[in-house]
Amino acid sequence: MGHLSTGRSAHSATLLPSDKVLVVGGQTADSSLGATSELFDPATSTWSPAGSMDAPRQSHTATLLRGKVLVTGGYNPQTGIQSSAEVYEPGSGWKGFSASMNVDRYKHTATRLDADSVLLVGGFSNADQSATTAEIYYQP
Repeated sequence: MGHLSTGRSAHSATLLPSDKVLVVGGQTADSSLGATSELFDPATSTWSPAGSMDAPRQSHTATLLRGKVLVTGGYNPQTGIQSSAEVYEPGSGWKGFSASMNVDRYKHTATRLDADSVLLVGGFSNADQSATTAEIYYQP
């Protein structure tokens, strides 16, 4: 089996409808924070680049909604805890920033509720050390 082009931790991995796996962000092997993403194709056991997010992040979530991947929150040592969200569309790549979450958070959970929404719960926040909030995020 092939190898990631960039070693990473605190990243996300999301199974796409094509059966490929999108690996996003995380802390890279050289201790920098990655905005890059890669696709794994299990049919060929190969990795390929999938572009870069606008904001590097680790400890974020990635949720499949309507065939697109919604990446929410995360941590960036230079800018702090993120409230931003970005969308990856298979075949087109990264679409840039989506609407921000109500609360900045990382190490939170994300549970898909239906084709258009995800429940974001807990994690850590700038506002309070351990986030006690939850919100429903709608992807337009």
